[in-house]
Amino acid sequence: MGEPRVMSSAPTTVPARPPRRLGGLDGIRGLAALSITVLHVWLYTTTNSAERSGMVDGVVHELRLALPCFFVLSGFLLYRGWVAAVLDERDPPSVRRYLAARGRRLVPGAWLCLLVAGPVLIVLLDDVRGLTVPPLELLPLFGLFLQGYHPDTIATLDPPMWTLTVEATFYVVLPVLAVLALLPARAAAGAPHRRAALLLPAVVLAVAGTLFNVWLVARPGDVVLSSSLLALAPLFAAGMAAAALGHGRTLGRGATWSLVAAGAALVVLNGWWHESGTAGATDAGRVWRDAIAGVGFAAVIAGTAHAARAPALLRSRALEWMGERSYGIYLWHMPAIYFLRGAEVFPEGRTAPALLAVLAVTLPIAHASWTWVEKPLLLPGGVLGRRRVPRSTAPARRARPAAASRGAPRGARPSEA
Repeated sequence: MGEPRVMSSAPTTVPARPPRRLGGLDGIRGLAALSITVLHVWLYTTTNSAERSGMVDGVVHELRLALPCFFVLSGFLLYRGWVAAVLDERDPPSVRRYLAARGRRLVPGAWLCLLVAGPVLIVLLDDVRGLTVPPLELLPLFGLFLQGYHPDTIATLDPPMWTLTVEATFYVVLPVLAVLALLPARAAAGAPHRRAALLLPAVVLAVAGTLFNVWLVARPGDVVLSSSLLALAPLFAAGMAAAALGHGRTLGRGATWSLVAAGAALVVLNGWWHESGTAGATDAGRVWRDAIAGVGFAAVIAGTAHAARAPALLRSRALEWMGERSYGIYLWHMPAIYFLRGAEVFPEGRTAPALLAVLAVTLPIAHASWTWVEKPLLLPGGVLGRRRVPRSTAPARRARPAAASRGAPRGARPSEA
C-alpha cells in the first residue's frame, strides 16, 4: 500500500526509512538461483552423455549470466535508499544501520553453511571428485569474506562463495560512492537535474571498472583481480543507474513489457556474443565482459520493479518462494552435489535426475536456513531485526506534495534484502 500523500505545505521533517520490497524481484532472484544450480549440476554431469547438442551446451552454459543478474540486483536495491533521500527529500540512510543490515543479510547464512557443511567437506569428503579443499590455515578468510582475495581460496570449498567477497566489498564502497551524488543532487534545481546528479556514482563505478578491465587485458590469468569488485563494477553500476532513473515512476503494461523484452534481448545478445567464441578471444570481450547483459538485466529489473503489475511468471508462488530462499540455495547447492557424490548416489551423466536429487537436498536446507536463521534476523520484531524509526536531527525542510507516494508498490513487505 502506498504512503499517504502530503496534503499540507507546512514544514515537515521527513525521516529516512528503509525502502520497501518490490514485487516481482523475488521471482527474478528465484530464477537466478535456479539457473546457477542448473548450470553447476550440468557442469558435473556433462561426461558420458551422448544426448547433448551444441545449442544445448551453449544455452545452458550461458545460465552463468544469473551471476551478473545478482550483482545488478544488488546495485539497484541498495542504492535506492540514497536515491529516495534526494528525490523524496528524506534524510540519507544511516551508514551504521545500513552496514548492520547488510551484515545481518550476509553473515548468518554463510556462517551456518561454513559451520555445518565445512567440516563435512574438509574431513569426510576431501577426496570427492570436483571438490577443492583450501589450506587449513586459510580457512579464516571464508569467515571474514576475504576468500576472493587469495588465489588458494577463491572458488574452493564452496565455489560460489567467492562472490560474497565482491558483495561485501560493494556494501562498504557504496556509502562512499553515494556521497558523490548527495551534495550536487540536492543543490540541483528540478527533479531531472537531481536524477542526473544521482547517476554520477554509477558513471564513476562503470568508468573505473572499464579502465580496470583494460588494464587487466595484459593479465588474463589473474583470477583474483578478474573476480574483484573493480572488474565487475559495471554490473553494479547498471543496477544503480536503473535505481536513479526509475525511482518514483510507475509503468503501464505496454511500457513494462517493452522494457522487459528489450532487456531480455540484450541478455540473449550477450550470451550469443560469448558463445560464438568472439568475446573470450578478443580484447574487447575481456574489457566489456558481460556489460551488455548487465544493462539488459537492469532494464528487466527496473521494468519489473516499477510495473503497475509485475509479469505473472515473476509473481508465481514457486519462484517467489525460491527467491526468498535464494541465498540458501546459492550457498548450499554445491555442498549438496559433493554430499551426493560422497554418498555415491549422484546420477553421473544424467542432468535431469541429478538436478532433482540436488534440489531435494538443497531446498529443505535453504528453507530451514531462511526460516530459522536468516528471516529472524532481518524482519522487524525478529532477533536483532527490530527497526526503530530514527528521529531526524537535521533542520526541518519542506516536503514536496505527493513526493512520498509516487511509485510506492502495493503489497509491500517488511524489508528488502
